[in-house]
Amino acid sequence: MKKIFLLFLFIMMFWVSGNVFSQTREKMAILPFKAYSNDSRAIQEMKDLQGFLTTEILKTKKFTLVERARLDEIMKEMKLSSSSMSYKDIQRLGQTLGVNKILTGEFVRLASTAGVASYFFTVNVRIIDVRTGFIDVSITIDKERFPWSGNNILIKVAELITQEIMENY
Repeated sequence: MKKIFLLFLFIMMFWVSGNVFSQTREKMAILPFKAYSNDSRAIQEMKDLQGFLTTEILKTKKFTLVERARLDEIMKEMKLSSSSMSYKDIQRLGQTLGVNKILTGEFVRLASTAGVASYFFTVNVRIIDVRTGFIDVSITIDKERFPWSGNNILIKVAELITQEIMENY
């Protein structure tokens, strides 16, 4: 009976450790997006989009993300700005944060010139491998790519970006 119990315990130990190790998450930092716009609301919308994107990426359980406050603190200490980072800067930041991937993005918002209360925007997102400097994923979302409108448009864009990221991982 004791041998059966030890065998059972041994098998359970390997099974549990196998499940734990097979669910390794990729470590990633999401840098502040760059905003290009002729509309003052774009900065807030860009921040909202980043928040929605962070939530959607975490829902996949594929990535572990660096907390925003920690990222800001490290970037400040390293005197880095997301608007002008070289490959060496990205590599140093990634090593300091202990991440394998860095997600960068741009948010371009243009108000309509026709006097209509509408606007057009483009979101560009890239995931860079810190070790190699290569771009793993590059995604562009613009007015042509989505049929949605209304208040939840940024949530839909975040969902679409996350879906495309997951297709590549």
